Amino acid sequence: YNNYRIQKWLPGYPFGSTVAGGRGLGTTLDKLGGVQAIYVDAQSNIYVSDYTNHRVSLWAVGNTTAGKVVAGTSNGVAGSVA
Repeated sequence: YNNYRIQKWLPGYPFGSTVAGGRGLGTTLDKLGGVQAIYVDAQSNIYVSDYTNHRVSLWAVGNTTAGKVVAGTSNGVAGSVA
């Protein structure tokens, strides 16, 4: 909570590893805001629903540097509904 990151925890390991975010709150693609949900696909890619930043981002397996916007906006500003 309020760490702005998603971590992967393996059974038996005392620590998790950050797989998305972890660079504080922000609107750039290397940061997360109000994460509402995550989805992990069959290839272990992570889809993040980020309410604060008005987007869904894809964090490809092995890439902890930045996500890629797959829905919404990349600048954290809500888009138009018209």
